[in-house]
Amino acid sequence: MYNYYGLTSGFVIYLFTSIESFINQLIPDNYSFKKEQSKKTEIFNKSQIQEHLDFKTKITEVLPDVTKKNFFQKSTSSNQRIWNLKNFRDDIVHTKHEDNPLRYEKLIKTALNFDYNKTLESVAAFMNFYRKDYIIECGCGVDY
Repeated sequence: MYNYYGLTSGFVIYLFTSIESFINQLIPDNYSFKKEQSKKTEIFNKSQIQEHLDFKTKITEVLPDVTKKNFFQKSTSSNQRIWNLKNFRDDIVHTKHEDNPLRYEKLIKTALNFDYNKTLESVAAFMNFYRKDYIIECGCGVDY
């Protein structure tokens, strides 16, 4: 079980990191994001966006502003899988120490029931939405 959990944790963390890296790559160096609120307006440069804005703001506000496209405009199974990936990743990264391993039951159940293949396909669809043919099948017939 520990080996399985180690492999799945790595998969989830690296896949989510690839989304964040992809988003950061799409933001132009000279881009500024303006976040207007009733009492204040904040302006973020690229570095501040990468370091200080949360994932949801990046994909639902910054990315649509930069690209004029919005993968998350409508709720779909693909974008729900990306939210599930984010939540699973958060649960892994923010795990607290427990003396009783049974307290990790929810995390273990998630690891066992998570749809890794469909999530991988959803991440590819997300990336291809913003950059055509960014992720393509190798066509070699080999299953890595």
